[in-house]
Amino acid sequence: MSQRQFLSYNITHGLSHNSVHCIFKDSEGIVWIGTQDGLNKFDGKNFTLYRPISNDTTSLSDNFVLSIKEDFDKNIWVGTRWGLNKLNKKTGKINRFFMEAREKKFFQSPYEHFYISKKAGIIVSRNSKIFRFDKSANNFLPIASNITSVLIDVNEKGSMLFIDKEKGIFKTNYNGQEIEFVVNTPIDLKNVSYSANERYLVISNATAASILNVFDFEKKKWLSPINTTDFINQVKITSDNKILVAAKQGLIYIENFNKIEKWNHELCNTFPTGAVLTAYQDDDKKIWIGMAGAGVSYTAKELSNFKKISTPIKDNMIAASCLLKNWVFLATNSGLFRHDIITGQINELTVFKGKKITAITHDNTNLWLGVDQEGLFTVTPLGSIKKQFNLKNAILKSNQIFHLSYNDGKIAISTEKNFYEYNILQKTWKQYERIVNSIISNSNYILQSCKRDDGGYWLSC
Repeated sequence: MSQRQFLSYNITHGLSHNSVHCIFKDSEGIVWIGTQDGLNKFDGKNFTLYRPISNDTTSLSDNFVLSIKEDFDKNIWVGTRWGLNKLNKKTGKINRFFMEAREKKFFQSPYEHFYISKKAGIIVSRNSKIFRFDKSANNFLPIASNITSVLIDVNEKGSMLFIDKEKGIFKTNYNGQEIEFVVNTPIDLKNVSYSANERYLVISNATAASILNVFDFEKKKWLSPINTTDFINQVKITSDNKILVAAKQGLIYIENFNKIEKWNHELCNTFPTGAVLTAYQDDDKKIWIGMAGAGVSYTAKELSNFKKISTPIKDNMIAASCLLKNWVFLATNSGLFRHDIITGQINELTVFKGKKITAITHDNTNLWLGVDQEGLFTVTPLGSIKKQFNLKNAILKSNQIFHLSYNDGKIAISTEKNFYEYNILQKTWKQYERIVNSIISNSNYILQSCKRDDGGYWLSC
């Protein structure tokens, strides 16, 4: 089992809803997240929410988002439970589309499946018809009718792939004219989940809810069925032929059609709890998952693949670091630096420029720093000082801080000859001088501390 670290976002971080049904990363690196209560635009730090606005037809048609894609003009297309939407990223305005006017009167008119192809443009299969987006008319026009088969993919050349219980799998051009029979299908087409790339087609269905069937277009044959042993909510095959299965008990990752890895909270404590509704691999090979009630999470490559982070200052010694939100903060001999794990950018927080930072931790909102011979500071992630503690305004007997840690609303502070605990909410100090004096022998320093399960501390002297 590969070791992976998952980072999660939910309503406490600004996500509009904790049930996520689709995820898409656009050409500019923006992540779009479709939830049961709106479309979320995530730039790596902040969420921007799009919801329906009463009497505003330039807003999202429905708050339940089912699918997201980007066209070649960099517009974002959003399929909802009631209508298809085109979002202009520059203006923020939205155009709503229904393939037929009568759909507007329906309680639900879901647009979960639509396709974007370089050759064919934007294709929608609806009510036994195929529709194609006409830019000049800014509307969808029917290009084929009496289509009873299920459209499952449109490739870059404009060929449309259909599946039918009677006809099997076949291709047509984007005008709906049949051009190639592919294969008969043994699959029951009721409630299918499917995904295709240029080489393979992957299908699951409700009749055998844990089984995946894979067809190889090049070899023109079905591969051996894959038993995931879990109820499948959604299946996707990536451009590099990995299969991602969003399942009831977690995420299933399949390589070479036979190597199966299962990820869930029991196997990885940073994996969120609950069922996975959707899974998506972006161009950077990050895997994003949308949860039923637990928000959105993503993972980078295996932790064995370390990435070196360097500050702009040559031979700058890093004394400590901590992760807060999407930033890694580096406490160095020459100041405090902030590394953005989404963009890869590193910036110096100039308020401590040239100063030696000896220790760092965070309380989930703000940073706590030890600055050489200046005491303890609490600082916002953007670099604004909120408070300074030193010999003059606190019970500290030394301004030299060696280590900081945070647990249960309290900051543990290791200094020369003394150990302290600061209660953030109550703004009170506790000193462990008598205990420390009894254990210090040849050493004059408390170098590190670690909270014990019984509420006490382990101290390194």
